Amino acid sequence: MVTIIETKDLKKVFTEALTEFFNHGGVQNTIHSTNDVIGINEVSKITSLKPSTIRKKIYYGEIPVLEKGKPLLFSRHQIIQWQDSLRRNKRV
Repeated sequence: MVTIIETKDLKKVFTEALTEFFNHGGVQNTIHSTNDVIGINEVSKITSLKPSTIRKKIYYGEIPVLEKGKPLLFSRHQIIQWQDSLRRNKRV
């Protein structure tokens, strides 16, 4: 049996699944706006880390990343939060 689904229905199901996924992952903003999604070069500018250092941190799970494929995708909001948490931890 083959089920045919319309594009609008597929989009709704996909959006609901992503929302639930991000909610269970503890992500504050469930759907990232286009302006929030950035690449490795922008992360490098924000953090002052070299792209090779960022890749190492991804490998060791030390930096938040949205998509580990090509290209690497990050949330600007999550990177800034991550950087702030590192600064807070250094003060303690």
